Amino acid sequence: MQESYRRKRPLHTVLTIAIAVVSALIMIIVLYALRGMSPQMSHSQQSAATADSLIKGLQSTPPSAVSSLTEQPASAGQFGITVKLADESFPVVTPVKGVVAYAAKDTKTTVDAAAVLQQAATYFKAQGMTESASSATSASYATTNTACQVTVQTQAPATVTYGCADTAATKDEYQKINLLLTTYKQSNQAQAIDTATITGAQRTEQDKGDVSGALLMVTEKATTNGPTGRVLLFGALKGQWQFVADLSSGKSIGKTNVPDESVAAIKDPKWNGVLATLVGLGE
Repeated sequence: MQESYRRKRPLHTVLTIAIAVVSALIMIIVLYALRGMSPQMSHSQQSAATADSLIKGLQSTPPSAVSSLTEQPASAGQFGITVKLADESFPVVTPVKGVVAYAAKDTKTTVDAAAVLQQAATYFKAQGMTESASSATSASYATTNTACQVTVQTQAPATVTYGCADTAATKDEYQKINLLLTTYKQSNQAQAIDTATITGAQRTEQDKGDVSGALLMVTEKATTNGPTGRVLLFGALKGQWQFVADLSSGKSIGKTNVPDESVAAIKDPKWNGVLATLVGLGE
């Protein structure tokens, strides 16, 4: 059987491989919300540049601000950027078609974040993109076709990551996330999530033959007790999704929190070890 993995990570956690638990997702989404880091794709912005061409342009002529760093291997689909389409109510972490990362070889090498961001602004604006948000270490650019982010990690080891996603990929991600939300609502009416309360969503999927598993991490609007978040686990047989477990609480096992009462459902033989592997329980 052929086994494939599709994992997506926010750019500022470019060197993190393990799936974030819900508290980490809350920090990611809240950070983007506070900084306004979700590229807004407006219908008035036009550009012929694609995610792939934008990244290839950076690779062919690396910005001088990253000259002290070394390019790191990265593959499409391995990372993600937070994007909000104009006609959607919440941002999602969407897979990037193009990504290039630079990192320091040692802890002594530093990077000038201001210079990185200034050169990124010059490059992306020259490609017809408009800056949609910025902070001291990040900036976002968007058109109707593409969204890009540059993120600088100044703490050792210094890292700079550029990532771009085409609008088609973002729309596809919204469709997949909304399907999971609908599946959850159909199986758990009492705990259904009102999309108007969602402040961010991220999906991680694993496939093995006819079996698929997905973790959906959702953050909701803050309450008096602070931001709320859920981690929901789904399984699919031949493309038919069903809700399996709410992992928002429980003890930490492997990659995420797993309530004791959910272990049996996750290890059900019909899932062929996919769900167990996805949440860190092993096959």
